[in-house]
Amino acid sequence: MLFPGSRTWYEGSAADLASLTDEIKVSGFSGHIVLEFQDSIDVVLCVGGEFARVIEKIGRRILSTKKYREIWGKCQIKPGRMTIFELPPQLIRRLRALQGRRLLCSGTAATGCDPGRILDGLRGRAFSGVLDCVTPVGKLLLDFELGKITACYYAEYEGLSHSGLAAFTTWHRGFVRSTHPSFFLTSEPGGTGESLVWDEILMDYSDQITLPLASSIERLYRAFGREAAAGEEFIVAGAISSQVVYLIDGEIELIPASARNWSAGVSLKPGEFFGLGRPGDKSPSPLGVRARVASRYLAIDAPALETVFTNSPALAVRLVREAAKNLGAVRARLEAFRAEPRLRDMESAVLQTLLAHPKGGRDGVSSAELFRDLTQSLPLTLPEIDALFRKLVALEGVRQAGGRVTLSPREF
Repeated sequence: MLFPGSRTWYEGSAADLASLTDEIKVSGFSGHIVLEFQDSIDVVLCVGGEFARVIEKIGRRILSTKKYREIWGKCQIKPGRMTIFELPPQLIRRLRALQGRRLLCSGTAATGCDPGRILDGLRGRAFSGVLDCVTPVGKLLLDFELGKITACYYAEYEGLSHSGLAAFTTWHRGFVRSTHPSFFLTSEPGGTGESLVWDEILMDYSDQITLPLASSIERLYRAFGREAAAGEEFIVAGAISSQVVYLIDGEIELIPASARNWSAGVSLKPGEFFGLGRPGDKSPSPLGVRARVASRYLAIDAPALETVFTNSPALAVRLVREAAKNLGAVRARLEAFRAEPRLRDMESAVLQTLLAHPKGGRDGVSSAELFRDLTQSLPLTLPEIDALFRKLVALEGVRQAGGRVTLSPREF
């Protein structure tokens, strides 16, 4: 139920529609809300914070008779899932002015349906309006102004939403390979009455879409997803790696290059990131990454970040927030080292002890054993070691819990 140009605004329980109603109105939200129930799917169209229309789909039947208050009540009594998709304001303005979709051409590249000829024709007559193309796997939308393309969007039914040149190239790659017909239609401004072009483009092919709809994470997984078997080291320490890893499910562990004898590394759980500072970085990775159990993850490089931000703002917020937190921690550590130069020697000695221990990643080293080693390797008194160690823990360079000290995955 993606509309070309849309992005995921919210995902959650259908019951949450009540709590989001005020936010939708205050923010001037424009887009559509998809509510999935056991026996039906409801789509609520919103324009400028107002609830414009409700479309109900039961099996292959599509109805437009329900009122928003009926949907609001339904969400309170029936379990369901909700996804809210936002559209750019300029696209909403264009769609509301359009009337009368007209079929220009249908077919495949092999049967002579030529998008180039269609585009040339629209350019030649200084066309203003929308050309949309409905295919078996997604929908393309081109916005024209006096024969020039001002915006391009493509949405895959079970995949991602794209914009700009990436949208056209992704769509065209699928079009030339397809053996199933695509349908090219135009809509122009004018006419009287309420425009239904938005509804028509949105609901085209909806009877073929598999429910439940894939979550934004699962749609990203189709493009950037990877699988790792239990025990597989999918990033080798010292190898070039410029990707952010986001763990979807399973468990992975981080192995420093200087701790190859470790039986277990520092664990990351689902929803955690690794490599936030590495997009575009061509330097060797200081860490190896190994799957402790069968795991699924996203591997995101710098060019993919724009797609992630478009298709999952929630994940984008978490990514930026975590990156900012890590940057703040690095800055705090550098400032602490300037204020107390002995802290750097303390960190090096602690890391050396932990990295030398076969289970220094998962199980760590007992505090008593660590302090014994530190008093032997550092020219400091026990109170001085204790004070410096507390600062190191506060900076999250290491972790201390249950009488044991382990490495922090953000800093080692």
